[in-house]
Amino acid sequence: MSWSDTSRSYIQKIHDGLPVDATFEQRVKALRDGYPFSMRRGWAYKAWLGEQRRYLAKYAPKTDTKRFPLTPLELAIASHDKQKG
Repeated sequence: MSWSDTSRSYIQKIHDGLPVDATFEQRVKALRDGYPFSMRRGWAYKAWLGEQRRYLAKYAPKTDTKRFPLTPLELAIASHDKQKG
């Protein structure tokens, strides 16, 4: 079994333990707390990060509701898109 397979298996167990309506932030915290390997470095950690990214992509909030404020470029693009209709 590869590090990715093992990571995917642990992430599935974590997912199964979450409520159906878990928020994105709750999912991130559960993954952070559920890291199964001893150290956060090396091939195991890289595999974990990749599988975590794939899992979270399914639940990521829309770009206009991201955690951080919009950058000036993002604000300009959003303003332009609103003007176009």
